Amino acid sequence: MLAVHFLKQFGKRSIIVLLILCGLLSIGRNLFKYNSFESVNSNFTYPDLTFESIDDQKETFAVSSYTEQNLREIRILVLKKETANPLVYCYYVSNIAKTKGQIISNTMETFGVRGRKFGFHSLTEPTGTYRGYFIFCKLPPDLINEAVRGHVAVALHLGTATWKVPIILPVLPGTPKTLPESEGTRKIGLCVAPSDDMMAITANGLLEFIEAQRIMGVYLILFYVPEQPSRQVQNVFDSYSESAKLETDLQFQVEVVNWKLPLLNSSLQTWEGAQILGYNDCIFRISRRIDYIFHANVKEIFVPKTNAQSKKNPGWSGIIQTIQKGKYAKKTVSCFPTRFVEPFPKVGSMFERKRVTTKTYIARKKCLLRSDTAHEVSLHWPVKPQAFNYLPDQGTVYNYGTCAESDYEPCKMDNQFVVNVDLQPYLIAIHSGVNARLDLLSNEM
Repeated sequence: MLAVHFLKQFGKRSIIVLLILCGLLSIGRNLFKYNSFESVNSNFTYPDLTFESIDDQKETFAVSSYTEQNLREIRILVLKKETANPLVYCYYVSNIAKTKGQIISNTMETFGVRGRKFGFHSLTEPTGTYRGYFIFCKLPPDLINEAVRGHVAVALHLGTATWKVPIILPVLPGTPKTLPESEGTRKIGLCVAPSDDMMAITANGLLEFIEAQRIMGVYLILFYVPEQPSRQVQNVFDSYSESAKLETDLQFQVEVVNWKLPLLNSSLQTWEGAQILGYNDCIFRISRRIDYIFHANVKEIFVPKTNAQSKKNPGWSGIIQTIQKGKYAKKTVSCFPTRFVEPFPKVGSMFERKRVTTKTYIARKKCLLRSDTAHEVSLHWPVKPQAFNYLPDQGTVYNYGTCAESDYEPCKMDNQFVVNVDLQPYLIAIHSGVNARLDLLSNEM
């Protein structure tokens, strides 16, 4: 009856006008709700690790983003100038072909650890002008299923503080909740830091590094390459592609990601911060593909204290068996000390340098993290979780670089060296792998 009375009072034409006004108000409300940013070109693809600037001053750069284990938020990695404190907002867009760029959430405030609004969690100690940081963005419940499938991207912007177009990152599936059940060998992933050493390495040196890791039992190596490698080095990377694999490494994978920082003299401005940021990105990037994660640069080779032909305790797999049992099983991080290789003689193969320091350096330790519990790591110690097993009797990291002094433990090269007996059992297998790869490369050139 009320509707009939309304029609008699105002007429049908007025009702139509009223409906149009309601529609316009609804559209306006939705535009405000979704921040009124235009939808991104549907043909646009969303790469990460491009280090695009979120702010006009080019002091805050978006790196990558991953779902959190609780699936209530995402973790965003950024490279930021220490003194910059932008108020970063976030919203979500579609990352599938038909609707790519369509806005699918409200705009929200980013936050740091313990929910601190617009907070940045620093990954490094106070060194370097630019450092790596974590920030977080809430993940709406209705987007969870699409996010874990890689169908969602996050847009980062400074709200009304700038007209700058939002920077969009794909949201990648992050750390798994638990390790999958497995009756076979656990998979080891190696993250190789984006250091200056990566650019100085020769093709032969890279081959030796890769083959040594393969022989030790590494399943996947992910290299962070800061500049375009030389043609010879690129040929080595290409030789490990699926189309060029040898019978000896059908299950072994080598992958490369570009890591070109948008800074002049980046190593001076970031110090160790870029390496730490790369390590933390790698944790989340590979955590769903492997079971344990180890970190190193191209001058560090971990050698298990086993015989290469031993069936009882073969390489990394023997160490995994050890840390999964007894008192070691209570902690999900295991660390190993470093010894430095004698810097001379300068020879073609790094493995011809057979003498190492008698002293071990715990301050230069490297750690193995279980992929379902790893959340943050520094260069030489775990951050979250902090507790770790210390296992000098299980293996040693041999560093073929230079031992520099540090502010937390003097690390001067001593004059007492011994023959590296741990590496000797592996050398025949390593040289065999290197020679086979060289034959493959010579046939392709």
